[in-house]
Amino acid sequence: ARRYDLEEERARLSHHQANLAALDEEVKKKNLIPADVVLERWQNVIANVRARLLSIPSQLAATCEQSPRQQIEDKANDIIRLALEELSSADS
Repeated sequence: ARRYDLEEERARLSHHQANLAALDEEVKKKNLIPADVVLERWQNVIANVRARLLSIPSQLAATCEQSPRQQIEDKANDIIRLALEELSSADS
């Protein structure tokens, strides 16, 4: 059985407490972002991308019913470009 040295264990605990305090300080300085915050923001981004992509067919159907192929393609490019610009400027 291993014997534990009380001073060694106190030193180990102190070291881990210092590491936790340093990480907490980095979060407060906004140098680190907690994983749950990153996950939530990425889920929001993905949900926005999904919604934008799913809206493309109805937008095209509403505006290009009897249009020539090139006009439909141009409209699709405009819709996609606008959606990407909105997503890239979103603060979520």
